[in-house]
Amino acid sequence: MDIRGSSEQNSSKKPSTIHTWSKFEEDSLFRVLKDVVVKCGNRCDNETLKSGTLKEIEKAMNNLIPNSGLRTTPHIENKIRMLKKQYGIVYDVLNKNGFAWNDVKCVEVDSKEAWLNYVQMLKDGETNRFLYLRD
Repeated sequence: MDIRGSSEQNSSKKPSTIHTWSKFEEDSLFRVLKDVVVKCGNRCDNETLKSGTLKEIEKAMNNLIPNSGLRTTPHIENKIRMLKKQYGIVYDVLNKNGFAWNDVKCVEVDSKEAWLNYVQMLKDGETNRFLYLRD
């Protein structure tokens, strides 16, 4: 399952609020998050970031990728929001029968029946989450 998200670049003269994240930028964000949150402890008890942490992430990202134009608002906030949503989807799927995490770091479905049961659950409105599947 490929869970990376992307958007189209805005061609107007105003600074773009939409950013297409490259693989390198995503990997850099994960490294920065690990450094800032795990090593420095910039996370609150309720799993949110402490005040000023996003600005610290922006500064670190711009040091790693000087010409990226990444800003706290909206780029980094939106990316973190999307990652949290995708994490929730994967977490939800892995807690259903017939799904597992493999060595390649993706979700595997044990059987067609398990997948069809999950899709039916989505249709029945138990959750309105979407999965983007890769063959």
